[in-house]
Amino acid sequence: MALYTEFTIDYLVPQLGQIRLLELRAQRLDRMCASITMGRRGRPLSPITIRRIYGVLRSALNTAVKRRLIPYNPAEHIQLAPETPRGPSRGPRSSASRFCSTSRQNGSRTSTT
Repeated sequence: MALYTEFTIDYLVPQLGQIRLLELRAQRLDRMCASITMGRRGRPLSPITIRRIYGVLRSALNTAVKRRLIPYNPAEHIQLAPETPRGPSRGPRSSASRFCSTSRQNGSRTSTT
C-alpha cells in the first residue's frame, strides 16, 4: 500500500493531476511514461519500476471504468519498454549442442561392436 501511495503522489498526480478523467488519452499517458523515466532523485527509474507505476494507474483507471466514470481505459494499450534481463541470456540450445553436452557428461560412450 505504501508503494501505491508513493507512486501516486510522486509520479501520477504531478503528471496527470490537472487533466480531467474524461479528457485523459493514451497519447498523454505515453508522454507521462516517457517523462518519468528520470526518477525524482535524478537517477533513471528501472523498467520494472515504470511498469509498477503504470500498473497503479491502469488499476485505478480500470476501477473508473467499472464505476462508469469513463467509457474505456486509456492505459489499456500503452506499449512500455521491455524489462531488462537480469543476466546474460542464453538462447535455445540446438539439439546438436545438447547432444554434445550430454555426451561429454556421460564420458562419450560409443558402442564398438
